Amino acid sequence: MRSILLFMINVCMAVYLSGCNNVGQDEQSQNGMNIKSLERNATYNGDPNPNVNITHNHLHTGDDQKQLENAVKDEPIVLKSVWFNGKDAYVTISSESDLTSEESQTLVQRIKEKMQNALPRFDIHLKMAKSE
Repeated sequence: MRSILLFMINVCMAVYLSGCNNVGQDEQSQNGMNIKSLERNATYNGDPNPNVNITHNHLHTGDDQKQLENAVKDEPIVLKSVWFNGKDAYVTISSESDLTSEESQTLVQRIKEKMQNALPRFDIHLKMAKSE
């Protein structure tokens, strides 16, 4: 009777311990990497933020200026100057047409928002130059 009880305890312990060995087996490989997240990332084809350079090329201020130009290419303005200093971008624009004060302020707000969205890592300081 005692040997049957010991045998049953051993069988129960073996079943219990073998079940513990499979915890997280479908989520982790033997070296501990998360397989499910790798599979998700491998099938993701979208671009999480098109304004962030994810290539191996380094960004230069010329690239940043091109991004600003592309962001406002449909606007009736001329970029006069663009200066980068640390996290700040100083931009001077002029309008291609004569605008009232209210129209000028609306245009500056719209342009600043587009530039800020194009280069979110910079604080955009936008100034409207006087028409000549």
